[in-house]
Amino acid sequence: MNASSRDKVMCVQEYKNNSEEGRSYVAVIGDIKGSRKLSDRAACQLKLKKVLNGINEMYAEAIASKLTITIGDEFQGLFADGAPVLDVLTQIAFEMQPVEFRFGIGIGPIFTDINPQVSVGADGPAYHRARSAVDAVKNTEGRNRSAPSSLLVFSDSPADLYVNASLKLLHALADAWSNRQKEIIYDILIHRDSQVNVAARHGITQPTVQKILSSGRYYSFQDSYDAIVHYLSEVKSIDI
Repeated sequence: MNASSRDKVMCVQEYKNNSEEGRSYVAVIGDIKGSRKLSDRAACQLKLKKVLNGINEMYAEAIASKLTITIGDEFQGLFADGAPVLDVLTQIAFEMQPVEFRFGIGIGPIFTDINPQVSVGADGPAYHRARSAVDAVKNTEGRNRSAPSSLLVFSDSPADLYVNASLKLLHALADAWSNRQKEIIYDILIHRDSQVNVAARHGITQPTVQKILSSGRYYSFQDSYDAIVHYLSEVKSIDI
């Protein structure tokens, strides 16, 4: 057996070992929509880098490999604990407004070395599925309509069908929000605190917050959102 064949066998064996031990990861890929048309692409990249640095610090315990800009309009990262992933992508979308993203989440093993500082070089089904998810979002975009979802989840589970159906419903609800509704609803999703605190941060009254949440169908949105968070939280490759 030559060296190349031995390397392939070792990779396959490591993949099998990871699968048998249940060592799945959550890979995320984010792709900026229409990045070439941005009026100040360099400023957008700098802002994205700052946002990702904040995410990497805030969620350090869950991250296996830091969220990293891989090319000018794309980033990727790897989570050992899937619980905060949806919150992370929500926070990125919120902080980067009005820039829009396509997101792909891939669940599965990684069978190469993982660099905790930079998300480049690692390989395995988790990243392959995240890439396929981003491509699937892109392929549903038409010239005269938006995609039915800006985020998809790919794994080897039949639950993908139900998770992605829920994500499409969430996208449909969010797509109908005004900028003010987005501001308030993203805020409460990220901070998960009281309406009184949300009102104080935005200089409005609590009844106004309640009205915004109600008109945006926030409580229906939250139920499906939290169900997806629960699904992703079942993916852990670390002892917690």
